[in-house]
Amino acid sequence: MQYNVCLSETPFPSQQQMHAFDGMTQELHMIKQELVEILACPQCKGPVELNQEQNGLLCRSCSLLFPIRDDIPIMLIDEAQPLPQDEQKP
Repeated sequence: MQYNVCLSETPFPSQQQMHAFDGMTQELHMIKQELVEILACPQCKGPVELNQEQNGLLCRSCSLLFPIRDDIPIMLIDEAQPLPQDEQKP
C-alpha cells in the first residue's frame, strides 16, 4: 500500500491556492443558478427560486419549499414543506 504525504512547510493554503478555490466556488454557484433556472415546481409547473438560506427551492404559487440535500434539489411533492408564513405570497 502506498501513501501520498504532503510535506509542505505551512499547513495553510497559499494565496494562489485560495484564489483558485474562490474561482471554483463561484463557478459552482453559477452552475447551481443555471440549474435553478431550468427547474420547475412538480405540482404547478411554475418557476422556483432559491430561498434566502440557499438550502431549498421555493415555489411561491404553491407555497412549498423543496429541500436541497448534498447539492441535489429534491423535487418530490411528498418531500416539500409548506412555506413559512413570512415567505408566502402576499
